[in-house]
Amino acid sequence: MYSNNSATRPNTPANIMIGVLILKELFTLTDDELLESVICDVRFQYALGTTSFKEQPLSDRSFSRFRERLVSYYEQTGIDLVKEEMEYLADSFCSFFDLQPTMKRMDSLLVASSCRKLNRFALFYKCVSNLAKEIDKSGAVELLAGKELYLSKNYFNRAIMYKKHQDIEEDWEKCVNDGLLFLEETAEKLSENTHYKNLMRLFEEQLTFEGEKPKLLSIRKVSPDSLQNPSDPDASYKKKNRKSYIGYVANIVETFDEKLSLITSYDFEKNTVSDYQFIYQFIEHWDREKPCQLITDGGYGSEDVFKKAEEKNIDLCTTALRGIDPNPWEADFVFDEKTHALVSCPQGYKPEKSKYYPYLDQSRSTFNKILCKMCPFFDQCISKEQKKTVVVIKSEKSVFRAQQIKRMKTKEFKKLAKLRNGIEAIPSLLRRRYHVDSMPFRGLVRTKICFGFKLGAINAKRIIKRQKDKKKRIVENIKTVNLMIKINFYLTD
Repeated sequence: MYSNNSATRPNTPANIMIGVLILKELFTLTDDELLESVICDVRFQYALGTTSFKEQPLSDRSFSRFRERLVSYYEQTGIDLVKEEMEYLADSFCSFFDLQPTMKRMDSLLVASSCRKLNRFALFYKCVSNLAKEIDKSGAVELLAGKELYLSKNYFNRAIMYKKHQDIEEDWEKCVNDGLLFLEETAEKLSENTHYKNLMRLFEEQLTFEGEKPKLLSIRKVSPDSLQNPSDPDASYKKKNRKSYIGYVANIVETFDEKLSLITSYDFEKNTVSDYQFIYQFIEHWDREKPCQLITDGGYGSEDVFKKAEEKNIDLCTTALRGIDPNPWEADFVFDEKTHALVSCPQGYKPEKSKYYPYLDQSRSTFNKILCKMCPFFDQCISKEQKKTVVVIKSEKSVFRAQQIKRMKTKEFKKLAKLRNGIEAIPSLLRRRYHVDSMPFRGLVRTKICFGFKLGAINAKRIIKRQKDKKKRIVENIKTVNLMIKINFYLTD
């Protein structure tokens, strides 16, 4: 990240830069306020260990240059140094406070992009306008003859806000045709330009052609991963609980015990990434030699995830399951692990015949009709009666689901489920205290780096609180001992 040339100015130590950016998020300061605090406030200098320095090793450009180097390193190598550092610090804190990695809880939150939400015509106009401005900078003025309106600052609002629907359709067709012309004429000079790529991407994602005439794709056919705003091309679209979101999604893993909880791992991706993908990735990287209890909500649970967790020595506990709940007694159906055929029913009766159908992922079994009629669950069992037999079709997935529901009704599980409530406060805290939905950065990498420092600030605050509580307990113990000594003195006197 830094130059090896000895003739250049010495760099600011990386530990100071990491510490100062955590302080920035801890006190919600701007870069200018942070620099002023480090130079003038001895408390900041004490926290950074720079009180003995003749002058503080920071300038007004130190923070932006450091962030830019982090982004550049990530783009070149794919390694997020901030994530590695935050997780290393969290592990160090865990070791210092003897916080064992056996209890973990997981949750995700949607993080809004700071970009403006655009309708489809505004999106087309903005992309064409951006490319027109790049063409103007390149000196190819002849291409913009009669199209100078794209260079006007005020025309965007007049084009979008003050026109009727019919006029907008006419302007849209003109805008698309102008965009196609710009792409064709500047393919050699500007093909590597960001605005050229954005416009090309927009046309590929949202246009279809009937002959030579462009036509908008139906909104249902447009991918959620499509371009939402050219100012933040990494942001994606997601609809959750009847609300629309443009931005990213974060997944947080917290290690906890009765005294302390710390964020020990996190991920930050486009909001098209699901909870299933996050937890599957976490389980794959887990060391099987370390047993772990992982508590999540119902969005993370599936049969594949439970099986993978079991292989990795993780006891996965989901507080809910999606879909219709089966009857609890269905958990007692037994299947053969190799053939996947049904072995016995909840009453212990063996089927006369049983065959597994891979393409349906179900087992078809026939039972003695007289025995089935004697079963107390016969009226609730989904089956088909024949002359002498009863046909039962069951899948291992439905039985596995019934087993999970049966487990969820136990006292031990209910105690574990209550422990997950602690992580529910983190999304609210990130929005209220750390303003995660209005970060002054755009793009996945820059936003991810800023998010990592915010999580580092949360951990730092928890450590400070733990130390303060510890000091209070020590002082209270000393006072108690002094009081006992005095009482003992008076009694002996």
